[in-house]
Amino acid sequence: MTQSKHSTAWVALITLLFVSLGQATAETKVGDVAKNFTLKRNGGGKHILLSDYEGQIIVLDFFAWWCGPCRATSPDVEKNVAKYFHDRGGNKNKIPVKLIGINIEQDNPSRTKQFIKDAGMEDVADDFSRVAWRQFNKSNGIPLFVIINGVANSPSHDQWEVLYNGAGYPGASRFRNIIDTVKSGLQPPTIDEQPQSLTVNVGETATFKINPGGRAPFEFQWQFTNFNIPEETKPELVLENVQMKDAGAYRVLVKNKGGELYSETVTLKVKPVPVPIQTKVEDGQITFSAKLSPAQRYAIEASSDLAKWRAVRVGYASNEPIQYNLGTGKAAPARFFRIRLLE
Repeated sequence: MTQSKHSTAWVALITLLFVSLGQATAETKVGDVAKNFTLKRNGGGKHILLSDYEGQIIVLDFFAWWCGPCRATSPDVEKNVAKYFHDRGGNKNKIPVKLIGINIEQDNPSRTKQFIKDAGMEDVADDFSRVAWRQFNKSNGIPLFVIINGVANSPSHDQWEVLYNGAGYPGASRFRNIIDTVKSGLQPPTIDEQPQSLTVNVGETATFKINPGGRAPFEFQWQFTNFNIPEETKPELVLENVQMKDAGAYRVLVKNKGGELYSETVTLKVKPVPVPIQTKVEDGQITFSAKLSPAQRYAIEASSDLAKWRAVRVGYASNEPIQYNLGTGKAAPARFFRIRLLE
């Protein structure tokens, strides 16, 4: 219990501490729209532009290798803000969150490199000319954190609006709460025309279709009994040569950048059609045969009164006609036979 209290006090301490570099006035405050900036990427490669992160929520972490509080805050933000939202696919409205470390110290690059490694930073920019620093710093203190909404047409904030700007570290929970307030500018799709249930005969074609609404582009995935149907990713599902096994529940998942939506679940009913049966008598034996679709499950049933039927064979059809020997028929009571298609 004592250790827990000490730990809590230490977290509160680093929350308040920052290194002061004098007084300054930020050009862009909370509620203002941030100006675009271009910075060199630490270690080389493509420059980092604020505008490149459109559609995301951007967290800027200004640091220097000699900043004591930064050694505690930068790893915490990486783990409990950046990784937290990455593992969840974005904020509660599924908007991705991007953390960018901004190094303001040009001297001793080897120590900066070690700082970045220790903090677990992935994307770091060098701001030696203080381009971004002059825009956001208001107390000349680090660590300095800025949170910006990069989502266009958001109902909650203007695009590039500054949501947070402050020296020191108020904690991951505060940052998460702010980030979760941003709502997506894209709305999930709607379905203007739902698929309709169908009843078809064996061997016919069944077609389901929908008309999506909302912002394109759309993605589609048809399902049969809640399992994806491979390669059926169009707004229309065409089932040719329908068999009894195709009967069941169908629906489609529609996606766009704003979210996803399932259509209504509809039913395909498949009616069996009479199967022509041919009989022949050879060497005193009576045999009938019938042609079914390959893999069709069937039952041959017999009855003496056309009321009560019992299965005398159950199987799956092949490419060859089904044959069944009825016997000689001598001194045997009259019997009736039929073939029933099974699901």
